[in-house]
Amino acid sequence: MGCIRRVGWRAAAIAAIATGLSCGSVLAHPAPLFAQQAVQADVSANGSFQIDRSYPRYDSQPNSGYDDSLTTNAENSFVGFEGQGYLLVRSAQPDAYRLYVNGKGVSLAGSQANVWNKVDISDVTVNGNNILQVSRITPDENLGSKSLLDVKVPYPKLLDAAAENEGNDGFRLIDQIIQAEIDHGFTSAQIVITKNGKIVKESSYGLANSYAQDGTRLTSGAQVTNDTLYDLASNTKMYATNYAVQKLVSEGKIDINKRVQDYIPAFKDGDNDAIKGKNVLTVKEILQHQAGFPADPQYHNIDYNPQTGKTEPGSKANAALFTQHRDEALSKIIATPLDYMPGTKTVYSDVDYMLLGFIVEQVTGQRLDEYVAQSYYNPMGLTHVTFNPLQHGFTKDQVAATELNGNTRDGIISFDNIRTHTIQGEVHDEKAFYTMEGVSGHAGLFSNAHDLAALTQVTINRGGYGENRFFDRNTLDQFIKPKDASNTYGLGWRREGDNGYYFYFSPIVDSSTVGHTGWTGTLTVIDPVNNASLVLLTNAKNSPVVNNKVNPNYFVGNQFLTSGYGTIATIAFDALNNGSVESNDAKLVDAINQLKDEIASTQQAGGDVSGLNKRLDALNEVLNQRKDGSSIIEGYLNGESTPRVDTSSLKAAIDEATQLDTDSWTTSSRTKLVQAIDAARAGLTSTSQQDVDGLTTELRAAMAGVERYTAMSLEQLESSYKANSDGVYEQGSYEAYQKAYDALHDALANSGDLSKTDGEALAAALATAEASLKKADNQNPSGNDDKTKPNQGHTGEKNDAGVTNDKNVSAARKQAPGSLPQTGDVSWVASAVAAAIGVAATGAGIVYRRKRDDQS
Repeated sequence: MGCIRRVGWRAAAIAAIATGLSCGSVLAHPAPLFAQQAVQADVSANGSFQIDRSYPRYDSQPNSGYDDSLTTNAENSFVGFEGQGYLLVRSAQPDAYRLYVNGKGVSLAGSQANVWNKVDISDVTVNGNNILQVSRITPDENLGSKSLLDVKVPYPKLLDAAAENEGNDGFRLIDQIIQAEIDHGFTSAQIVITKNGKIVKESSYGLANSYAQDGTRLTSGAQVTNDTLYDLASNTKMYATNYAVQKLVSEGKIDINKRVQDYIPAFKDGDNDAIKGKNVLTVKEILQHQAGFPADPQYHNIDYNPQTGKTEPGSKANAALFTQHRDEALSKIIATPLDYMPGTKTVYSDVDYMLLGFIVEQVTGQRLDEYVAQSYYNPMGLTHVTFNPLQHGFTKDQVAATELNGNTRDGIISFDNIRTHTIQGEVHDEKAFYTMEGVSGHAGLFSNAHDLAALTQVTINRGGYGENRFFDRNTLDQFIKPKDASNTYGLGWRREGDNGYYFYFSPIVDSSTVGHTGWTGTLTVIDPVNNASLVLLTNAKNSPVVNNKVNPNYFVGNQFLTSGYGTIATIAFDALNNGSVESNDAKLVDAINQLKDEIASTQQAGGDVSGLNKRLDALNEVLNQRKDGSSIIEGYLNGESTPRVDTSSLKAAIDEATQLDTDSWTTSSRTKLVQAIDAARAGLTSTSQQDVDGLTTELRAAMAGVERYTAMSLEQLESSYKANSDGVYEQGSYEAYQKAYDALHDALANSGDLSKTDGEALAAALATAEASLKKADNQNPSGNDDKTKPNQGHTGEKNDAGVTNDKNVSAARKQAPGSLPQTGDVSWVASAVAAAIGVAATGAGIVYRRKRDDQS
């Protein structure tokens, strides 16, 4: 302690540095290793950077930012990642300086004086925060004012390391789950996972359009690739509008604490507004979703009733706010009545971000899509992110489709100019499409997962990408920190908080994690502490509505785990920590157990479990794929020999089917029912819920049966036969009658399979033909008009008019049933009905010749 002197702390620090901390113990440090970095001379240094300053900082230099703490003038931190990074340096005398990154020397050997030099630092960077030290080691008097060293540090870019991580079992499990769900009815997906500046997982699955408009599953078509664009829906709010606002705030062009009225003077309270607050509404309150606006005023729909929240055809209840013209949209937003006093509660609203989009346009003088493309997407080199993709060189097959039948929710919704075709390449959101021409602050952006991952990296990088600085750290901190009223909201961003958003983001990400979801089925998650992000894009709405009368916004695609986000997100972030195969198998088994419990409790409550069963079938498929060599899965299967499936509906159908009275059914209907019952009984031991449900459907269909025709017997028909032995009837009309008679006769002879519908049609055709019989001009002079008396000749013998004695033919048929169609073969009935009706209706004059072999 004897070396301590009563001096100022700054003087003490200087003395300590000058003497090498010689008083007391000295910490020994090895000499820094100066590796030979690659240097490229005379390069461009245009752009904006996370560090852009000159060294050293001296008090004598105006506006240098000099700090009398001294060592603070030589060091700065920057975001970097292992395996990448470079510096741009320029000096009249570069040899006068020593550069260190994370304490490791960076050689400037090979640098040219007075030009920008690019110095590779990829071998000394670490993941996350890096420390740059620039020290001048030559005495001041030996250097003039030109001795400064200018340094620029760009932001990291994403590197592709997906191939290096193909063996990651967590990523394999994601592939298995998504593909199995597609096999059981899900639509399509794209995924990109990043960690420490690298893309560690990038995959795509399914077809760009998965269903026909009638709900039929498509098995062919354009495949989703890593280049396919998806409709981001509300993720537009973050990666177009929020990023635009954050940049303008960082540049001082927007102050979030100012009133909206300061940027849009016409934004004012109306004289008759029941709730006032627009005059004092701030930009910050809009970003916080506390602006007072309703969630969805449906500007595009004139028949929407804001009071009931329903479309009332012909009512024109929304006439005051209705518009399908973008140049009228802002005035309609201004006219929208507030639902609550701004700042008093949180209501997520599309209107907030439509208004923010207009603020951006007012401040920049550019339409939102033009501004973000010029300010972000183009400088970053992104080629697969855009509004209105069909207007920017993309085809429909390059874009994942959304709703099958326009915006009709499978026919239950209608309004002026509504689309009814499958939406592909156009924004799905109604306000964005009909009112905003595809460009709005709340929706309209399309992207693939790759380019969207680059945009998430801007936040991980603390505000920039490559040689582009978009906003400073203070602005970012202001936007992603929790708002006072809720830790799951920042300014626009949704936040994890204290597991407040775990069901989407996962419970294992850091509490500072931010991101957003999109109605079409999109998710972005950014964990800035762990330098990780997830982009999961789906088109879950590209599927039939489950029940449009119960919930027109719940689609088949929403029944699966992939579109619920949390399962895939949790596996993804866990995989970044190298989750083992065993732990993943345990996750899978546990998920199946939980799902079975949910199915049981839902059934007990009388709920619909069809969607849950689809999930279970998909997970069981994955279980079977992973069971070989897995002690966890084998143990589970041994403990429960067959996965539990719900067979209650099938059992009930079997019980009902065996009690049916089928005496009046056709023979083939009874046979079909017996076969369906046998198949159903065998299916009670199935391990597939999908198979069990299919057998139930087939049995229910067989239980409908087909009623046999019993209105007329063969004997009754034969007793009513009208012969033409004396040429009583005109030949053409009689041939039509004979044709209709024979058709019904043949059918009744095989009556075990004559359905009521077909029998009635044949009888009606015969009645029509009989009513159309015409008397012949050469009737029997004796006046004998007994039309029912047949000739007494042999079977097939012709009468005087040259017409076969068909009564005897009919008798012959009765005696020779082997020539008739066999029981169960009813394919001939339909053609017989058609022929009989056709002949009866037209009275065709074709000469009829009965042949013995015609009887079948």
